[in-house]
Amino acid sequence: MTRQKRWIEIVPIVLLVALWTFFYYRVLFGGHTFILGDSSRFFYPLWKWGGDIWNRGLIPLWNPDAGFGTPYLADPQMAVWCPPLHLAYFFLGPVAAFNACILFHHLFALLGFYFFAKGRSFSNPTALLGAFFFGFSIHAVSLSSDPSILFSFSWIPWVFLSADLLFGGSRWGIAVLSVSLAMQMASGYPLLTYLTLMVLGVERVLEWFSRKKAEARKNGGEKPVQLLAVLGLAIAFNLVWILPFSEFKDLSNFSQRLDLRQGMPPETLLTWFNPFRLGHPLHSSGDLLFELSSFFMGLPALCLVLWSVLTRKIGLVPILLTGMWILLSLGETAKLGDWAQHFIPFYSWVTRSGYWMPLVVFAMARLAMAAMEEKMKRDESERGPDTVWQVVVVFVFGLALIWGVPIDLWTFWVSFLLSLAFGLKVETPLIRWTFLAGATLFSVFPVIQSVNFTMDRSYYETPPDFLAKMNQNGRIYESYPMVERSKVLSGKGVQDTYEKFKGQFVSNLPLAFGKEECFFYSSLFLSDYFRWCFSSMCFSEKISRNVLDYLAVQYVLGPHHFKDFRWILKEDQPLSVSQNLTPLPKWFSVEAALLETDWVGDLRKMEGPNFDFSKICFEEDAAKAGRFSLRRVQELERTPNSVTLQALGHGEALLVSSETAYPGWKAEVNGSLRNLERINHGFRGVRLGDKEEQAKLFYRPTSFRFGLFSSLLVCGLWVGMILRVRLKPKYA
Repeated sequence: MTRQKRWIEIVPIVLLVALWTFFYYRVLFGGHTFILGDSSRFFYPLWKWGGDIWNRGLIPLWNPDAGFGTPYLADPQMAVWCPPLHLAYFFLGPVAAFNACILFHHLFALLGFYFFAKGRSFSNPTALLGAFFFGFSIHAVSLSSDPSILFSFSWIPWVFLSADLLFGGSRWGIAVLSVSLAMQMASGYPLLTYLTLMVLGVERVLEWFSRKKAEARKNGGEKPVQLLAVLGLAIAFNLVWILPFSEFKDLSNFSQRLDLRQGMPPETLLTWFNPFRLGHPLHSSGDLLFELSSFFMGLPALCLVLWSVLTRKIGLVPILLTGMWILLSLGETAKLGDWAQHFIPFYSWVTRSGYWMPLVVFAMARLAMAAMEEKMKRDESERGPDTVWQVVVVFVFGLALIWGVPIDLWTFWVSFLLSLAFGLKVETPLIRWTFLAGATLFSVFPVIQSVNFTMDRSYYETPPDFLAKMNQNGRIYESYPMVERSKVLSGKGVQDTYEKFKGQFVSNLPLAFGKEECFFYSSLFLSDYFRWCFSSMCFSEKISRNVLDYLAVQYVLGPHHFKDFRWILKEDQPLSVSQNLTPLPKWFSVEAALLETDWVGDLRKMEGPNFDFSKICFEEDAAKAGRFSLRRVQELERTPNSVTLQALGHGEALLVSSETAYPGWKAEVNGSLRNLERINHGFRGVRLGDKEEQAKLFYRPTSFRFGLFSSLLVCGLWVGMILRVRLKPKYA
């Protein structure tokens, strides 16, 4: 390759990086960080917590600070097995690591699409604009609010590029595709891997049976075997969290979430023309997630696709497939979501039809690229302006005005004029590309900048004022109405909205400052956890007070009807905070264990005048109910995955806790392993004999150990495959 040609190949990459740098200049150079939606109230605090544990030399299998203890590695959203996440939190501080992960994966998506397009033989300018349509769609940039989806999104073009290598006969095909799928699966949203494979499979099957691939069919018998090997390697690498997740989902609210299916109204399609037709993320009620319900990719991209349809410049199959993905993104609204789940395995897990949005954006960007190439060929071979193009531009931009785009938006009109100019007969291709690129920039950039919500990094580094007043250890309880209120964002601007949001309590943010939360915000949680949290405020005062004391709740946020609480911030403040003066420790011994009955029946027993959690517990095994000796219990050592207890005293004792009982927790007493008791409808207990005074409880699930072995084995296979490919030419 000559030096001039090498520069021609590098320039588009430099331009992509430059656009990415300009878009994120406040984060890269201005000391800002990402705060939109779940990034601030879920991912930052929980990823920081996990990063701190990794940096202590421990694997974060269990999080004792969220709820009453919950699986950490088993939750796919934690992306525990995602290598870029570990590297960022190992080498950088928490805020810098959080920023780096989002920035890296967005750039990774842009470059991935560019190289995918180049692999499909698109020209440099076409690949550059295609990457822009894909990576700077409003869906892509809004994913800073849900980084786990962004991580998985960024791997989509790399998966398709790797598949092209495999089907093209490359020796790297199996290794590269299996790594790409494995990394996408580990990135926090494995559902996108499922949808990516579905789209890739459908398109490959259609290509397989097309006439153009007749020759490939003759020599393609080994491809299904290779694909099975690829999928097997990707899954085997991820068994380290898949196996724990299989345990977690059966004990969680997972089945209830599958019943909460959400389609998108037909009006969502109007966001192709006006991205804020259904609302703006700064004024979000959470009913329809902005990042999963906005199709906007720029009006020039829409013009290109519509032009290609009208002029029949693109084959019917890719257009029909893209239309299918769009219909599936509407879900039950288009009568397809419920229909598909009956015969497509695991499709019932696609609870939000908007999860199709990444594949819709990917498919539309490909159509727009194909249209660009055909448009340039048409302009070179025919004389005079392209009338169809001019009509399409007027039609698309006119609909945008009708459906709510402000008529005084000057960037809209600049994009409109440049789009018209792209349809004029101009001899120099570079000028035509410049017209289209300018039209795209003026159409897209004002929109995506308006949702690029960032704030000074002190938003995360400085704790909320009310946390400074909580100087006692213990759990923080956020009342259920406050949880619901935290889903609503509203304000005059980003600064005003999020400062107010932080001051009125952001769920999970205390976890980033070493605090414990009783009612934490998550989409996946243990069923027992939610039942106890709900009962602590929704029954009689006697029951609720007993429950709060038992759950070791030290602080309550929001108004309540309990007596003998010390108010730290009065009820007339924007955020009221009170301290419970009588919480029980997390571990203590009891005098008696009553036989556990049904949940409601045992709740009624808690209302009795003599019921006291410090003396009584419920035992699910009738043979183990009875009376016990009291001991003085204290914690000697605690890590996220273990706790060592000392219980001084004599006689048989039952130590009970307000920490979640879960498969994989064991106890070691006097050098021998012992199963834990399940007490009080979902918590841990351990029985000690007369002369036994110490117990170490630890979380060591067999599922994780087997999965870790599988993951390490796959890594070894990858290394072997790479060495084999690298060394083979030397001995050929």
